[in-house]
Amino acid sequence: MSYNKALLLKRLRTRRGVLKRTLKAIYNAERPDFQYSGRVRRELDAVEKEIGVLLRSLDGIVITEHAILRYLQRVKGLDLEAVVNEIVPETVEDAILELGDGSYPVDGGTPYRVRIRNGLAVTVTTGHT
Repeated sequence: MSYNKALLLKRLRTRRGVLKRTLKAIYNAERPDFQYSGRVRRELDAVEKEIGVLLRSLDGIVITEHAILRYLQRVKGLDLEAVVNEIVPETVEDAILELGDGSYPVDGGTPYRVRIRNGLAVTVTTGHT
C-alpha cells in the first residue's frame, strides 16, 4: 500500500469517528435536530463507503505512521527528544507560549514553519509544501 493510501485511510477513519461522536451528541441532546442528524448520517455513510472501497483496493499491508515512527526510533536510532527540540526550539517555544496559535518561522538550516493549534504542533511546512 502506498503511503498516500495509508494517510487517506487514517483521515477517513478519523472523520468517521468524529461523525459518530457528532451523531451521538445529536441524539443525546434535549431537543435533537433530526434534519442535521440526517446530513451527518449521509456523510457518515459516504465515509464508510469510501473506507470500504479503499480497503478493497489494498494490494498489501498498511504501515501506520506509528509503526514508521517506532521503526525510525528503535531500528534506525532516531532520537525523538532531539527531533522534538529541533521542531520547536526554545526561542520559538517562548514566542508560542506568549502569542498562542499560529504559524511560526523556524530557521533550522532549512527554513520551515511550525503550525500551532490549541498548544499542539500540528504540522511543519517548508516553501515546497
